[in-house]
Amino acid sequence: MTPVDLLAAALEAQDDELEIPLPTADDEPEIPLTPDHVPEPAALAPVALMQVLPADFPLPTLIRFVPDVRLKAAADDAARYALSLEVRGAEGLTTADEALTVLRGSQKAIVEHFAEPKDIANRLHRSISGTESEWLAGGEAATDAVGRKVYVETKRLKALADEERRKLQQAADEQARADATKRAKAAEQAQAPAAVVENLKAQAQVARAAPVSAPTSAPPKLAGTTVTKNWTCTIAGTPRDAEQQPAMADLDNPQRARVLELMRAVLEGKAPILCFELGWQYLKKRAKADEATFNVPYMEAYDAGGTRAKGTRSK
Repeated sequence: MTPVDLLAAALEAQDDELEIPLPTADDEPEIPLTPDHVPEPAALAPVALMQVLPADFPLPTLIRFVPDVRLKAAADDAARYALSLEVRGAEGLTTADEALTVLRGSQKAIVEHFAEPKDIANRLHRSISGTESEWLAGGEAATDAVGRKVYVETKRLKALADEERRKLQQAADEQARADATKRAKAAEQAQAPAAVVENLKAQAQVARAAPVSAPTSAPPKLAGTTVTKNWTCTIAGTPRDAEQQPAMADLDNPQRARVLELMRAVLEGKAPILCFELGWQYLKKRAKADEATFNVPYMEAYDAGGTRAKGTRSK
């Protein structure tokens, strides 16, 4: 047997041979979850690939698949021959039709050859990705929920700290002006030159203290988490629990009115034209359906041409 056959046979027998004992509730020690004791992540246990796939998953078929290079050679030869033809007149059209038929047959053979392994590979990808998403779901939900709480509480503490700093700075500035006023009065009583006294009085009016230090109410610096901003936008007046970036077809009447006003702003040069993108998918469908009768102001339809095998629909 080849190494590939041996690997496939091992995988087929893997379910029966490999059993990983899972710990029961009686085996788990009771650990109090207190702020001073956070449980360490559990040690990673090996899990065989076949254990996260359906029991009847045809993985050995995928492993044994070897592409038939003769199919590629045949398609390449058919393509070279077709490209070498001079398509002119009735005979040229007939010859080109025959060459295209052979070329399409070669292409179809490749598609059919890869169909089963590609389907298995796609199912394998979906299965593994689904298991990954399932394993991540709880942690992602917790990360989002706790992260939001951290963001909200950080903003709350920052607002309190900013207000406290403002009051402390205001008190310090008032004290600085009071001290400057005392110096001006002392200079006046000491019969200092009038210019000096006037200068001290002027300074007392605008005196400010040095910036105060951060108050104790400021949010702490976190070792493993960064609080970030995430600005985005929506149509003015859209409720926060609604779709924030709705498609044109889904706009309600107030949203539609505001979008039309935005279009007016673009025309008047008050907003960038990049606020809007052309709906090419819609326009292409209209052109395909209407053909020569296509009628959209400042747009035009044209026939791009092409060929397809008889009995198939064009995309």
